[in-house]
Amino acid sequence: MKHSLLFKTLVLLFVVYLCMPSCAKYEFLDKPPGTDVTEDTVFNTVKDFEKFLAGTYMYGMHSYYPYHNTNGSVNPNPTMCMTAPITDEAEMSHTWHSAQIWNSGSIVKNNIINDEDKRFNLRWKAIRRCNIIIERMPDTDFTTAEKNTFTGEALFIRALNNFEMLKRYGGMPIVNKRLTETDDWNIPRATFADFVDYIVKDCTDAATLLDGVTFADGERGRVNEPACLALKAKVLLYAASPLFNTDKPYISSSVDNLVCYGNYDKNRWKLAADAAEDALEAAAELGFAILDTDSPETDYRDMWQVFDNKEVILAEKFLNKTGNWSHPWALIIPTGMGMSTWGNAVCVPHNHIRKYEKMDGTPQTWNEPGVRGNDLMEKYAELDPRFRQTVSYNGSAWNNQYQAVQYYQGGTVPTPEVNITGALMHKIIPYQMAASGGEYQMHANGILFRVGELYLTYAEAMNEYSGPTKEVYDAIHVIRDRAGMPDYPAGLTQEQMRDRIKNERDIELCYEDHRMWDIRRWMDAEKDGVMQGAFYKVTIWNMDGNDGLNQKCDYEISQYETRTFHRKMYLHPIQENEVNKGYMVQNPGW
Repeated sequence: MKHSLLFKTLVLLFVVYLCMPSCAKYEFLDKPPGTDVTEDTVFNTVKDFEKFLAGTYMYGMHSYYPYHNTNGSVNPNPTMCMTAPITDEAEMSHTWHSAQIWNSGSIVKNNIINDEDKRFNLRWKAIRRCNIIIERMPDTDFTTAEKNTFTGEALFIRALNNFEMLKRYGGMPIVNKRLTETDDWNIPRATFADFVDYIVKDCTDAATLLDGVTFADGERGRVNEPACLALKAKVLLYAASPLFNTDKPYISSSVDNLVCYGNYDKNRWKLAADAAEDALEAAAELGFAILDTDSPETDYRDMWQVFDNKEVILAEKFLNKTGNWSHPWALIIPTGMGMSTWGNAVCVPHNHIRKYEKMDGTPQTWNEPGVRGNDLMEKYAELDPRFRQTVSYNGSAWNNQYQAVQYYQGGTVPTPEVNITGALMHKIIPYQMAASGGEYQMHANGILFRVGELYLTYAEAMNEYSGPTKEVYDAIHVIRDRAGMPDYPAGLTQEQMRDRIKNERDIELCYEDHRMWDIRRWMDAEKDGVMQGAFYKVTIWNMDGNDGLNQKCDYEISQYETRTFHRKMYLHPIQENEVNKGYMVQNPGW
């Protein structure tokens, strides 16, 4: 289905001049100067409605990029800077990021919005706009196809925002209509089971309405049927996981049914596997597939770097191009590599690096902490090709200007103070950046759903339901084949396959905002070096007679930090001011 060029531009760039919802309960439109915009105006023509829909997308689509827009949309405050630094994936070079609050176990119940969930209020605005669309659409003069498409998009955005609350809090209030001044706004939390069912129904209904609807490649920011089914699979995967699919929650309380099912049901894994299979089939029908050109040293990078490639089912496209002094880049580009003193860096702990296998599929051997070696560069060269496309390591190229970064002692690119762990995150930061006016201009294209994730969802759910069958092996091998990695050995037990799949998700999906939620739903946070315990760095020294880069260098692994995780942190606390109103029940332990 084709729509106006104006809408394409609005969705791709998210330039919305119609009002944004205010803090007032009922006022969902502000009036631009010189206009008289009403709700009836918005739903009068497709052209007018598409502007409102584009604004709903902007409020309703999250991103793994740390945005900060002046109008308060997308992300109202940048200090969180991704969830990766809360986990073993990353460490922020500057301590003022709120990730440090998590890593010290200092989260408090009256500040969770600032400490991680900065989009909490935006979600309710998005849900309200979706409810308005769903209610008003039948009475418009739009064609049946237009009504179905717009309603399907609204249902998906509503489901996505409810899922973002589900994975943080458990069951939350179900708001399935536009609230008015005559309604009771103090809606209690739904049970976990009812909230899951509600979200899944929205996904199913949205997929039905969007069946057969296609958009141009340049509109990869618009919801399609495979995206709806992918979200459904993700919801069911989380619901089937140990944190929720249990008779006893992580901390027993009087509100167990708000945070878990209250019983274990193996069939929940089958529901997730079936949903992932349906999503894969729908994706294939629209031409989506793993990006695999038989170039294992570049295919993985192209998957996250090349806009609108065939693996990306849905992406957020908040900013078309922005300079390195703007967000998100100012928060993740290191000082000394395109940024001056305010530059930041997402450092990679050795905890993450040691998860990469060697290219022959065997574990890499690393020196014990405190033992010096001189084969670091050789060990890096032996690792899974995804390592070199994800991590900026000593001697690697950052971009076309910085061809050899210096992470050894005395190196100056980047500036030494950002080199906390001996390696930096490069994934999600484009390698090729066009210089303009003395600074780099970069596109942002955050992936929300892609085909690779669906294969991993299917493999995990099927392994939990039926053990390591041929279907499980085949799904994982699609991912590993693209990476240039060998197949898993035959004869793995269910537990061995589970551990392999967890590791594969951490490698394949790192920095795409999966790790923190995977750790919590698996209840792995209390394992040493995951979200608590010892975290390690690599210190590198020049050896006489070389440049400290691609030649031999001395190195030593050592602990730089001990993190703290409290069991109550398996779910976020409900904001205390809402609990104090008497209608919201607090999560266990808080």
